[in-house]
Amino acid sequence: CFVMTKEHVKIERKPQTEGGSSIKDDLKALVSNGPWWLMLGAAIGQLLCGSIRGGAAAYYFANILGANIFLTCAVYLTIGEIGQMAGVAFAVPLSEKIGKRNTFMAAMAAVVLFSSLIWFIPTGTAAGIWWLIALQILVSLAIGVAAPLTWSMFADVADYSELKNGSNSTGLIFSSSSMAQKFGGAIGGFLLLALLGAFGYNKDLALQAPRTLGAIKAMMSFIPAIGAALSILALSFYPLTTRKMNEVQAELKKKRGEA
Repeated sequence: CFVMTKEHVKIERKPQTEGGSSIKDDLKALVSNGPWWLMLGAAIGQLLCGSIRGGAAAYYFANILGANIFLTCAVYLTIGEIGQMAGVAFAVPLSEKIGKRNTFMAAMAAVVLFSSLIWFIPTGTAAGIWWLIALQILVSLAIGVAAPLTWSMFADVADYSELKNGSNSTGLIFSSSSMAQKFGGAIGGFLLLALLGAFGYNKDLALQAPRTLGAIKAMMSFIPAIGAALSILALSFYPLTTRKMNEVQAELKKKRGEA
């Protein structure tokens, strides 16, 4: 992630005006920053996808796959973590070739596809378990590609804000975005429990009702895919393409006297 962001040492601030404060100006600039809202939507969709999918795994293994298999939930999740770390390595070369936005959207499209395919896995066969592992690797690789791009693109949003508003509010943009994304993770956890309750999950039952099992399968497949699709939808309106950011960086260099 660190190789994709830039720290600006020389910062120009808007002078504090009478009757107002720089914090107030920064908050006003943040609220009016369209790319920030779009990135926020993309990041929340990404977190909804991950939190619901990760939370549903334990229920999927306990209630659908059962204990008589060679794969445990802990190993499954560990495979996912390793896959995400491997995916990070592809973020920079892919984004340099096709741009950050396109790379992010392609990664989320892969999540939509491979996550949805989990619904169709035959759960009573060894072949089905191997398919589950394969799809876990593919989904995790895609999530890993998108993960560092999120913060790199928020850095672009900060540069855009500096050019547009004449002040650097990088700290406010990152802190507010981090807080809002935590809300996304909390919403994902809430939805997981709410869906389980709505479809009659009962921890005291050895065998859950068919509709409950269907909900658990959906939370491992189609529902996370919806979160990833929300990210794609938000970024389809995101204006800070590679070409646009090159223009922004060139203008900022002139303003900072670096050109």
